[in-house]
Amino acid sequence: MWISASDYSYLIGVNNRHKTVVAVDTSKNGCYNAVSVKVDQQRNAWVACQTNASFTAGASQEYSSSGTLLNTYGAGCPTNIPASSCALFFSNTVDQGENANHVFVGLTYYVNCDAQYNCDSVNGGGVEYWQTGQASAQPTVNPFNLSGITLEGSGYLDVDASDDVYYTYSGCESAYPYTCGYGLAEYANATSPSGAQTVLLPPGSIGTFGGVTISHHGKILNVIDQSARTITQYALPWTGVPLRTLGPTLTPVFGKGDPVTGGFNRDDSKMVIGDAYGWLDVITVKSNTAKIHATPNCSGAGCQGAAYTPSGK
Repeated sequence: MWISASDYSYLIGVNNRHKTVVAVDTSKNGCYNAVSVKVDQQRNAWVACQTNASFTAGASQEYSSSGTLLNTYGAGCPTNIPASSCALFFSNTVDQGENANHVFVGLTYYVNCDAQYNCDSVNGGGVEYWQTGQASAQPTVNPFNLSGITLEGSGYLDVDASDDVYYTYSGCESAYPYTCGYGLAEYANATSPSGAQTVLLPPGSIGTFGGVTISHHGKILNVIDQSARTITQYALPWTGVPLRTLGPTLTPVFGKGDPVTGGFNRDDSKMVIGDAYGWLDVITVKSNTAKIHATPNCSGAGCQGAAYTPSGK
């Protein structure tokens, strides 16, 4: 499996005996505070970099199964923001998703400034995207925008084969009773500014948003709640009815546990999740049993992400 040790900007590969076999200092490749990890059908690992080499913007990096850097998606101002308004571009990311056509980086927020530092801020965030394999091209950015919701930020995401992005957000209802909290939304055809953005779960439905991942070859959407320490599974296409809830993950130390992001193995029988308290959470799906795997690789701020390779994507 692959593990992201965010505190030290490391991507770590371990074998099935939990022995470290690859250790990549992503900061040497311009990727700082790597959070989520996802594995594609070619067994390449993708990490979300909260900041890039210039410490200004989020990015995504693609690594081979041996830990060799293949691509960095994180190039400057987006093409659809006028150059006169984008001398500088600031953003942050915790997650990314890819398919055969595009690479998507979820921006928790973004700010573009002109040469005089007159800035426009999009606090609700959005998605930057590239054509797959075109990492050197300038990206395009589309903001998140939900009718009836005042967005305060966005979090984790994944994308299906049709470029539909499923993302978590924080915000408040615009009408009474003005409920605030974390929810889930869908951006259909996220490469289009006119793609429909729909609230799937309203604010307050999730205690604290965690990782979002699509499994079972595009048939199931998994949403982690860091507060409840659970993973709720929904069928795709979306019906709104939970299939089941996995977890909760265990809390061996002072009753604490914080599963952040994770992924499934090839046959979707197990899920591994990086825990911010310093270990890996493993869920066996059929029996819904949770285990903890201690690892020295999760010291400091713990592990923010983990994923099996090969995966069930």
